[in-house]
Amino acid sequence: MSGSKVIEAAVNVVAPQNQQSETPVRRALTASAEKSLLTVVVPTKNSGRTLDRCLRSISTQVGHDGAHYPIELVVVDNYSTDETAQIAAARADLVSLCGPERSAQRNRGLQLATRDFILFVDSDMVLETHVCVDVVAALQSLDCGGVVVPEESFGDGFWACCRALEKRIAIGDPGTEAARGFRVSQLRDIGGWNESLTAAEDWELTDRIVGTGSRIDRAQARIFHDEGHPTLRGNFEKKRYYGRWMATYLRASKSHMNGSTFLTRTARLSPLRIFRRPRLLLENPAVSLGLVALKTVDAIGIGLGVLSARRSVARPVGIATQQ
Repeated sequence: MSGSKVIEAAVNVVAPQNQQSETPVRRALTASAEKSLLTVVVPTKNSGRTLDRCLRSISTQVGHDGAHYPIELVVVDNYSTDETAQIAAARADLVSLCGPERSAQRNRGLQLATRDFILFVDSDMVLETHVCVDVVAALQSLDCGGVVVPEESFGDGFWACCRALEKRIAIGDPGTEAARGFRVSQLRDIGGWNESLTAAEDWELTDRIVGTGSRIDRAQARIFHDEGHPTLRGNFEKKRYYGRWMATYLRASKSHMNGSTFLTRTARLSPLRIFRRPRLLLENPAVSLGLVALKTVDAIGIGLGVLSARRSVARPVGIATQQ
């Protein structure tokens, strides 16, 4: 699906200088929002390019009967310096400020949620119209603790095409996908997101949910990730940055990881996972070769990030707790 079709299908607050004195700004909820079962949390950081499309796709969700599907929409901003705060204030039910990284922002959203279920959406994503109703329907089964939303991507340029192919290959791969929807009570009980991680935190959380004995279900509707116009150098720098947290993830306590081993966690990072669906690779050989190059750069960047983290002073490792 092209970027324009995704966008067509979906849709004055200034951040204070003192980051210690933040009071959430909540709008009065409409009658339909008061009946909502789902809180959607969107962490942001200078997300002005993509945020309006993201929030419109959330606020215009519909049920399977075609009627508007009410949700509680919470934006947690990491002190953006662009127009993010203004966009959030115009569309969200609640705007809060929190940092330093997205795991802490998500935990803040979890703390502020007032509904039974919660869905975490990145600010550069666009939702199909039935994502929220699919997530709630799955979580209403008592044995379901998490919901995966299939993810595809769109963007401009050759490398965006390569990343889109990677996303298609990953659909249905339990070693790659991670849950985005959860029960609020259960998520609070297990301590929320691990704030010592800013990469692989979704895998780590999904493993802990499964470790409680809950199963992971899947939504039918999809999320589309706006890649923008990625470059090979930009991708390398991002992966090297994320690699700083990968060492923490790889050596995570087995008791917190549903019994997963170092080898199984390492396998999630393997560039060889793209070969699990060879038919897709054969459909476009040029893009497939580009994907091989992209995953090689991913692996080098992550590896250098891991080495950098090991040389630096060890950071505290622990599961976040709610205040």
